[in-house]
Formats: sequence, C-alpha cells, structure tokens
Amino acid sequence: MSTEHRQTSLHLWSTMSSSSTKGVRQRRKTVEKTSKEPTEETKGGESEPESPTSSGRPSSHAPADIQAEVVAELRGKILFRHELVFVLSCINVFATAFILGRWPVEYYKWHSIKAVVLMTTRTYTFFKQNYHMYLLDLCYFVNVLVMVYVWILPHNAMLFRIIFALSGTLTASIALFRNSLVLHSHAFMTSLWLHLSPPLMAWGIRWHATNGEPFTYCITDACSVSAFAAEHGYWGIFGPVFAFYAFWIIVHYSIVFVIKEKAVREQGLATLYASSSLRPLVALGGDAEWRRRAVYFGGHAVFAAISCIGAMIMWSHYWIHTLYLCAVMICSAWNGATFMFHVFSARYQDELKAKAEAKAQISFDGDAPPTIL
Repeated sequence: MSTEHRQTSLHLWSTMSSSSTKGVRQRRKTVEKTSKEPTEETKGGESEPESPTSSGRPSSHAPADIQAEVVAELRGKILFRHELVFVLSCINVFATAFILGRWPVEYYKWHSIKAVVLMTTRTYTFFKQNYHMYLLDLCYFVNVLVMVYVWILPHNAMLFRIIFALSGTLTASIALFRNSLVLHSHAFMTSLWLHLSPPLMAWGIRWHATNGEPFTYCITDACSVSAFAAEHGYWGIFGPVFAFYAFWIIVHYSIVFVIKEKAVREQGLATLYASSSLRPLVALGGDAEWRRRAVYFGGHAVFAAISCIGAMIMWSHYWIHTLYLCAVMICSAWNGATFMFHVFSARYQDELKAKAEAKAQISFDGDAPPTIL
C-alpha cells in the first residue's frame, strides 16, 4: 500500500532520448561556433573586452530561432513518449481483459512479464528520484510474495491465503489513495498495476484453477472458510497473514526509522510516513514522535485487518468477489477521469512547453539534461 503515485504525478516527464540529447548538443555547438565568429565590427581591429555575462554559458547568446527549434524538438519528443505510453497502456488493458476472460488461470504469466518490466523501471526511477524508501511499502512486499508463490512454491496453500487476504488491502488502497487509470502516465499505470494485478491473479486462481494443478490454494475438500476454521481454527486462517504483516512492519520500521533514519532526515527522502496523504493520521499522535509512529502503524494495521476480513468474506462468494473487483476497476477509471478533466487538461500544454523550455535552457547552459519522470 503506497502513495508514491501522488509524488510521481508531479514527474510525468522522461529524460530525453539519446538522439534528442545529441541534437541539442549539436545545436549548442552551433551556437558556440556562431558566438566565436568575428563580427563586422571586430574583423579589422581589436576585439571588444568580453563581459562576465558573455563568457562560459552560451545560453545568453543563443539565437532565438535556434532556442525555439530546440524547444519544439524537445516538446515533440516528450509528447511522443506520452503517446507511446498511452498506446502501450491500451494494449495492456485489452490484453488483461482478454487473458482474464479466456485463460484466467494463466493470467499469472502476463502478470509476471509486467512485474519484471515495471518493477525494474520503478526501482531505477525511484532511486534516481530519491523515492526509493517507497519500495518498502506493503504493496511491493506482496508483489514479491506473488512471484515466490507462482514460480517457486505453487503448492503452498498458506502463501496463497496470505496473498488473497492482503489483496483486499491492495484493492482498498486504490480507493483510499486514489490510484488512477491515467493511460499516458507510466507512473500512474505502474502504481495501479501494483495494487490491482495481484488481486486479479488471485481471483483467476481461486475461482478457475483446479486445486492442486497447477496451483494449490486449499487444504480441505470443501475449500471454504468455515470448513477450514472447523479443522484449523480461525487462527489458522489469519495467523500466517498477521505473521507476514508483522514481518513487513519490522523490516519497514528497522530501515526507515533506525538504519536509514539519518539519511531520511538529512537528505529529505520521501516516505509513506511523511506523505501528505497520511499526514492527518500521523498528526493525531501529537508532538511526541513515538506516539506519531504508533498512530501511523496502528492505523495501518487496523486498515489492513479490516480489508483482510473483507477478503475472507469474498473467498467463499464468487459474485461478491467479482463485483467488488469490477467496482474497484471502475473506481480507478473514475479517479483517472477526475485527474484528466479537472487537473491534467487545464495544465498539460503549459507544462509541456515549460518542461521543454527548461530542458532546452539546461542544454544551452552546458549541463547534462536532468532525469524527469
């Protein structure tokens, strides 16, 4: 469960491609060459003294037409990247719907392909942007557990129960943290995939796989919560879930508040604890830091417990489970529509131009283009 999409929504722009960078550098050389050529006033006599503002940075002497050309080129490349991500996102939506309808049990393969690509790019970009503490959020742990289950321990029914229960937490987070279906944004689509794809995979296995082939998800013939509870007790249902959740809390707390506490404070690393979405909850702890942390983890645990209980209700009711997932997907689409029409459409063209101009200015100033995602 994470709010990194709120942070990355401010960074919807990618680095320039190598060809773009090469083009900018060529134009920069042209500007520098132009500025070094003798003018009519200085050809036959002594050069004028060089002012402090004219040395070092060619941006102040870059002809307006060349600057405009560079801005237009960069703007076009940024726009092309958004269009490409939009098309790939549409393909992903179509493929996901088709696979879940035609081969629901095989959906884990499609999920795994996306996991390799999206988790790799998310890890790289988050480390580049100092957002890597978000990688300690619960949703990433659940996605790792999914890969362990489907590829290493497919007959471990306990792992599937943990995944199924925590899928309730992931889907509830879509509404709570406004995960959005924004097709042109790699950041938004990755965050939505993190929270929605594991529950979809769990749905396909739970209701369409034959128990034991290729996955084991029940250890009783009835495969119901009541039958399992009668044999193993309710602690047998929720105990492994709580144990995994406690493991996540220990790891999360140890790294964020102990091992990396100084780096988080001094470098201003973004964390879920300090995010604006949970700031009202954390503030309930008052001024004492230990109380604020206790409220944060306590509130997180209550939310996870309630959503896990809801998931166990859906374990025994196909239509409730199916309609719930449909409602969650509609919610993500509504969040995306709200963002597109109330926020994005009003500022996109202005921001696109501003980003292109900023990149052009940095290039003319002689610095390497920044990583903006």
